[in-house]
Amino acid sequence: MRNPTAPLLLLAVALAPACAENDKPFVVVQNNAPGAMTCIDTAAPGLTRGTADASRGDYYLHPLLKNYGNSNDGDLEAQRVVYVEGARVDISFIDPDLFSAAELATMRTDGLTRFETLASAPIEPDGGLTAMSVLLLPSDLLEAIAGKLGIGETAQVVATTTMYGSMGGGDVEAPPFSYPVEVCVGCSFVNAGTCPLPSGATVLDGGTCGDGAITCCTDTTGADVCPAIVADADAGA
Repeated sequence: MRNPTAPLLLLAVALAPACAENDKPFVVVQNNAPGAMTCIDTAAPGLTRGTADASRGDYYLHPLLKNYGNSNDGDLEAQRVVYVEGARVDISFIDPDLFSAAELATMRTDGLTRFETLASAPIEPDGGLTAMSVLLLPSDLLEAIAGKLGIGETAQVVATTTMYGSMGGGDVEAPPFSYPVEVCVGCSFVNAGTCPLPSGATVLDGGTCGDGAITCCTDTTGADVCPAIVADADAGA
């Protein structure tokens, strides 16, 4: 006797992979290290944690995104492109006593520890990669953290980012990506001595993305000059 449910079972099996694929079709692979020329290099190495200097303003994540959608050898390529639209960001603090419950509630209401930020980029299917920059720690939040730190102290935060967008006319999102960040005040500035530094000295300028180290020197008034001044190689020749 023929089983009348057999075609339905076969249809369910055939559709199951597509449903699983569309549930979380893209992921954040890693946070990319900023390159020498760009913040959004898909070939850049990954970072396992970050350092945010509160004196430098907003801190950004540079996620590498991968689309696992299957285009069925190109037949469904247009339907399997993921169009990233933004990210939802949640911030938590390792030290439970860093802020009071009232302060935490105010920061959440003000959109400092839970917010959405817009971003736009396509990710091709079949393992396609896209890199981008996303606001992670707003400057107002970093200033609030800095106000709780003494000289030389740091605070540990965990930023959880959920990227979202659309694929094939439907809404999709990536699994949450949690990234630990150490917040400091002024730790990215490195004083290398009296200005000007010797000819040929290496001076770091903060990097392409503005979150790297900066070499400084001290002028005759005792003030820091950042980036540092380097002596002219032809001076005195």
